[in-house]
Amino acid sequence: MRQPNECAKPPAGSEEPLARLLQHDALPALIFALSRMNKSDPFSLRVAFVRALRAVVSASADIIGPSLWGLKKDSLVGKNEARSAIEGLFDLDSIDVWLSLLGGVTGGVSGGAGVGMGGGSTASSTSSVSAMQAQSVQMSIAQMISSVVRSSVYRHLVCEWMPPMERTRLGVSLGHGMAIAEHKSRRGWEKTAVGPPGGPVPWVITQLLMLLGTEETNSNFKVRYFNSLVSFY
Repeated sequence: MRQPNECAKPPAGSEEPLARLLQHDALPALIFALSRMNKSDPFSLRVAFVRALRAVVSASADIIGPSLWGLKKDSLVGKNEARSAIEGLFDLDSIDVWLSLLGGVTGGVSGGAGVGMGGGSTASSTSSVSAMQAQSVQMSIAQMISSVVRSSVYRHLVCEWMPPMERTRLGVSLGHGMAIAEHKSRRGWEKTAVGPPGGPVPWVITQLLMLLGTEETNSNFKVRYFNSLVSFY
């Protein structure tokens, strides 16, 4: 019979196959695939790629540490590969792809904030199943955020991000590569501020709060959105 604490343990030797995946650029490949998807692609394919991205990112974050619940022992296997992959995840070109999915996606359902259906009427072919799929994409991204945001620099990068169209409208330039380089030069006790008190609410926080407050959002998904919000405080 399975003991309670066994549920939290990864499969024996799981770091080695993950390291192999990362060595063959699994994360950039998933990001590239998502960036190339359009309305003609099956929405279920987008869901599958997002779930795969979440799984690889979460496993990589676990290797880098620190452990979220103190249940996983520190391992050197695959740590360099995982750290390099996660740093690439926060490059501006990459974060523009995956973090924007939190605000809703197009392809089967109309995009927008909320549950991926806000800001316009749905297409005639939209079904309740595709609406649930749209929610599952946002939920997977929220889970990924709560798993990967374990340092002040990544928290800062996610909080300062805004959609490309919004950046263009406001004339904002984001220096994500510089922020990561600066973090590498810092000592462990030096922290990167998320933002000035009383400043504008970050886009990611706004989206998570909207998802939490939307009646159509699945109650199980709301737990994931809440956990994602907690990672910023």
